[in-house]
Amino acid sequence: MWRLWKSRNEYLFQQLDRFPWKVAQKAEQEATEWVETMVNDTAISHNTAQSNDRPLSRSKQWSSPPEGFLKCNFDSGYVQGRDYTSTGWILRDCNGRVLHSGCAKLQQSYSALQAEALGFLHALQMVWIRGYCYVWFEGDN
Repeated sequence: MWRLWKSRNEYLFQQLDRFPWKVAQKAEQEATEWVETMVNDTAISHNTAQSNDRPLSRSKQWSSPPEGFLKCNFDSGYVQGRDYTSTGWILRDCNGRVLHSGCAKLQQSYSALQAEALGFLHALQMVWIRGYCYVWFEGDN
């Protein structure tokens, strides 16, 4: 379903008309990668629980901010040659309750690091506009 949605948006916003069989093929490939990742993550978690070693992959669980802060997680999508940068953010309180979230298409970026910086700036502006001052920001780059 995700691949169909992406294909629809590419058609509407970028006038990219893909062959249906290619969309289906890409969806199958992504589903297979997702299943393999989930199996590997489960195996790592299971082995870690038995051996008490640290996991080999980073934690996918949300962690709360320091006391007195809110937390804003953000991420950006970089695709070489694409004329825009996609970004998203979510603001939560210390209990994980969602306060605000958003996404945007930003100017073109020329590296993953630049895309993350643009996403951080956007998230910072969105949080500032809403009047929040004590915010802990976290990205993945």
